[in-house]
Formats: sequence, C-alpha cells, structure tokens
Amino acid sequence: MFGIEFRRLVAASCLLVCCQTPALPQQEPSRFDRLSALEASDDLKAYRKQLTAGGEFTQRHRQLLLADGLPQLLAEGNRRNLAYVRGRLASLFLDDITNAAARGKANTAAIEGLVELAVSERTAIEGSVNAALLLGELRDEDGGPLAEATAAVEKLLLAESLAPAVRVAALQGLVPRVEAAGAGAADDRKQAAVALLPTLDTLLLRIGGDEEAASPGLEPAVRIWLQQRVVDLAAGIAPLAAADSEPLAAIGQKVLSLLEDAASPVDLRVRAARFLADRVGSESVTDPEELIDLIGATAVAAVVEDRSAIKRIELGQFLSSGVQGGMSMQPAEASMMGPGMMPGPGMATGPDGSPLPAKPSLLPVATCLRTSWRLVSLSEALATIAKALGEKGEPLEQRAGRWRELGIAIYEKPGDEAVLAAATELAPEPDPEPVETEPGPKPAAGERPGLPPGRPRPVTPFSPFMNR
Repeated sequence: MFGIEFRRLVAASCLLVCCQTPALPQQEPSRFDRLSALEASDDLKAYRKQLTAGGEFTQRHRQLLLADGLPQLLAEGNRRNLAYVRGRLASLFLDDITNAAARGKANTAAIEGLVELAVSERTAIEGSVNAALLLGELRDEDGGPLAEATAAVEKLLLAESLAPAVRVAALQGLVPRVEAAGAGAADDRKQAAVALLPTLDTLLLRIGGDEEAASPGLEPAVRIWLQQRVVDLAAGIAPLAAADSEPLAAIGQKVLSLLEDAASPVDLRVRAARFLADRVGSESVTDPEELIDLIGATAVAAVVEDRSAIKRIELGQFLSSGVQGGMSMQPAEASMMGPGMMPGPGMATGPDGSPLPAKPSLLPVATCLRTSWRLVSLSEALATIAKALGEKGEPLEQRAGRWRELGIAIYEKPGDEAVLAAATELAPEPDPEPVETEPGPKPAAGERPGLPPGRPRPVTPFSPFMNR
C-alpha cells in the first residue's frame, strides 16, 4: 500500500511540476538510446571485464558511468521500465567491482552524478526523480544501504528549491536505512539510523504548521504525505535512540502538535498516536491521561468522518433521483423474486411480503478497510499505554480490546453496516429534540385565518362553479 501511495504521489507531483515549469534545456543524452544498447556495447564489456578482475577505477571508467550510464535514466527508450533500469545500472556499474578502492571511487562518482541529475534544471523531472531514487537505492558490498550516499539523500530531502517529487523520492531513500537497523542489525547500522533523527526533526519543522519556518509552495497533499512518512520513520528509530535524545524529544513535541490539531488528517493523527503511545513510560512528551483523551477524539473523528460521508452520499442520491432509496420496490425487481425466496428474519420486505434486494454499501471497500486499520491502530496505542500504567490501565485495556473488535468486524465485513455500528458505539448521535409549538388563538366568526385580527373575510362575487 505504501508503494502505491508513493507512486501516485510522485506521479501527481511530476504532473504539477510539468504544468508549472517552463521548458528548459535538457541534459546531454547518452550515446545509447536504451539500456539494452548500452549492455551490448564494447565499452561496457571492457568496463566490467577490467573492474571485475580487480582493476583500478580510471578516468575512462568514470566517463562511461557519468556520460552513458546514469543518463539512461533520461533515455526515452527506458521510460516504461525505469525501476528495472535503476537496479540494472547499479548491477552493471557498481555491484560487481571487486577492488575495494575502485568500488569506493565508483560509488563516489555515482553519488556526484546522481546528485547533479537530481538538482540540475536541465534534467527532466522524471530524470531527477529517478536519480534521487537510485541514490537512495545504492548498496555497499554487504548488500546494505550505502552509507556514503546518506548525506546526499538528506541534502536533497531538505533542499526547499527542489521540486516536491524529488524530495519525496529522497525521503523514500531513508526507508531502507531505517529497515536495515531492525532486529539483529549491527551497531553501525543502528547508529546510522539514529543519526537520521536531526534531519527528520528539521524536515518536520519546515513542513509543519509554523508559517515562518514552513517550506514555501509545498502542496497540502505533499506536506501531509511527508509528515506521515517522517512519523513512521521516527517511530522505527525511536527504540534505538537514547531516552534523553534531544532530536527525538523535539520530534515528539511536533508530533504531539499534529495529534492535538483537530484539522490534521485522521491518518496522520493515528500515526502520531502510535508514536506517542510507544514513548509513554520513558521521557514522554505528554501526560498519559491527556494522550488517552486525544486518542479517543481521533477514534471518534475516524468513524464520524465515515458516517458523514454516508449521509452525503445518501443526500446526493435522494436529490438526484427524487425518491428515497430503499423505501420502495420497483415492480421489475419484485418480479425477479422467485416464489421460494421467502424473507428471512430481520429482512426488509415489500408491500407483497417479498424480500427487498440488499442495499449496496455506499462506502468503498478501501474506505472501510482504512477505517478498520485506524481503529485497530488506535486500539494498539491504548493497549500500549495500558501496559505502561500497570494495574491502573486495566479499564483502558478493555476499551482497547473493544476498539479492536470493532475494527476487525469492519475488516471481516467491510460495508456501511459495520462502519455505522462502530460509529454508533463510539460517537452516538443525540436524539432530535421535539419542537414544541403553542396553538394560536382561534379566529373570530367572520374572520379569515391568516388575516390581521378585526379584518373581515373578503366578499367574493357569486360563481356558478361554487354549486358543483
């Protein structure tokens, strides 16, 4: 799901940039119009033969890498399979070099060339995006993220002059660095992940709600996506950092502001709740009781959002058709019911007793599954806080269990019924108050209702139609 969101956002950002940016001179093309032509060339064969045999990385090798290798990201013939091209370029030019010194020089040249492609105004936007992606995908001899490329990735991420799509691609380059610091990772991998916290803190500051520090010209969709990914990455790094880590504490304060802001998207608040719940019991940035209230408000916002969406769809259908859906059954539909189709218990029936067709769900399945994820994630946040509180958290643990049941019920049967059941339990709607009216005075004899008191009923001429 993350990959789908990422590709959609990059595509939208590229389209936005293409629509707003004037034409610029393009980067010098490679001598080869597609990767297959480069692979078949004698130059590349000689490059690989020399460097796989332990040879030195010479100026001629550097020229082939920068002039013909990396520009394959811009070649028109490679546009349909750029993900494959990125991986293949790394394999052809870098991964098989056996001499450590030569590999280091080749990596340095590749980093410099990719940064140039990413930031150059002469590079088409799709080339800049794929250069930033390949920069984050470079690997060392052990198969892990290339440490020497991390600083360049962070530089692109914080460069406010770059197109948003390039910054999004740069942030994607930090994901494998956090994943590489997971369970069983070496200490240097963990330290490298912890070293990313200041960059994440700076990015949150620049894309946050502070108008003076926020990056100019950043579209709301891009801003929200970056905020969500930063919170996810910080949550993955937090267990590795020291309890008194200043960058982590600074990130916690910013994440708390996101959770407190009722205008923040619900998905972002859910991620913020998970991040803060994991920190309860250490140097937490908020009081547990306050955090519990904020998590409860987020759960309510999640289900109310869906209930409001259902009401809007129903109102739109009513206004467009002029007939309340589901209240009557068309004759054609009734005739389709066979004589043996008897209505079951609780099934809606028509005037003749035949069962009405099931009303289709108004909410898409994807929306229901998202609501399920929200409730289960928030239940896990509550359970984490309950565990940290010990005996005092037992009622909270029961509440978390109930939220989880509601989320799983929606997952098992995604539709309006399960979503509305969760909304009714978490955010019941108040009963409408009856409107009390006092009866007005009865009109006197000869007076017409609705006329001022004392004014007689108007005299109308005789009409023969009154006798009918």
